[in-house]
Amino acid sequence: MAIYSSTGMVKAQIMVNQAFEQDKRFNTPEVWLLFMRSNPQFFDQYASLRIRDDKADEANYFKRTSRALGSSKTHNHTGTVGDTGVITLDWGIYSDVFAKTLMQADGKIISAEDIMNNELVNTFINFIEQLEDESSSYLVDNRSGVNVAAINGTFDATNDVYEISATNYLTSGIQITKAVMYANKYGKGMPMTIVCDPVAFVEFERQANQGTGNSANTSFQFSNVRFIMDVGLTAKAAAIDVTYTKGFWIVVAEGTIGAATFIEPKYKQGVSTTVNTYGSIQNPIDGLLYGVHSYETRADGTSKGGTTQDVVTEVQIYQEVAFSKAPLSVAGETTIQAFTFV
Repeated sequence: MAIYSSTGMVKAQIMVNQAFEQDKRFNTPEVWLLFMRSNPQFFDQYASLRIRDDKADEANYFKRTSRALGSSKTHNHTGTVGDTGVITLDWGIYSDVFAKTLMQADGKIISAEDIMNNELVNTFINFIEQLEDESSSYLVDNRSGVNVAAINGTFDATNDVYEISATNYLTSGIQITKAVMYANKYGKGMPMTIVCDPVAFVEFERQANQGTGNSANTSFQFSNVRFIMDVGLTAKAAAIDVTYTKGFWIVVAEGTIGAATFIEPKYKQGVSTTVNTYGSIQNPIDGLLYGVHSYETRADGTSKGGTTQDVVTEVQIYQEVAFSKAPLSVAGETTIQAFTFV
């Protein structure tokens, strides 16, 4: 029950070891961590510049200037000046709340520390599950609308997905993918991460594990490629096109995406007033520091497992996130390419 009344000492009980609490299982947030890994090279100064969550932040970059080469030399040649662009970071706040009472643990076989730990574990899992889904959705929503390749497949400019025939090229999907990325100027040897739905992941893993002793050795096709399985990608692919059920994947060139994170300085410093407390706590799953705000109120805590004359502590934990991708000069083009078998 939500108020821990099932642990009241009305009869002898045995606490279940936390390792067996399968209700708290979760998947490692691989896509969210992909964004986190890219941050050192993608965002290098925002953390020292941002001080409040109501201030806009901008990132500057040099635009690509493409010119056709001339066929002569002149004494009075003239040229154009290069240009820069600006990205405005789009910040979103993610928060979770819970409450606990001063008397909540009295008369129970669990301690106040156990209760607090349980609340924090639930909160940490809530964060990583939603941030994982947000990360996956960002990749899908920002897939490139431009793909110049035509290598054993075609780019559907309506769905913004490169389609490969499963009948003809199922076992060549990764080679075709790498060739398509190369045609779009992501050079040979550039590290890439491929976020797969379960169908594509199973097929690519099968090919990768055929091994050198088998008649069909495909180990060469997986160099400089890292695979992530995203179970939520199945529904997102179907939302693009109901026929995308034979395997769907998204390719990201390393270092071209990132997610800036932020909590205000007072939370990091730790500040207490007569009513409020500001602090921070590290989420052990993603390693990030999250902001914590709490306050106490006098209340009847019986509905929360406490007593009539109790003190309720309301707790909110938050993280501010700005998902971003590398800017490109061509309209509709991004570094995020979507593929599917059809």
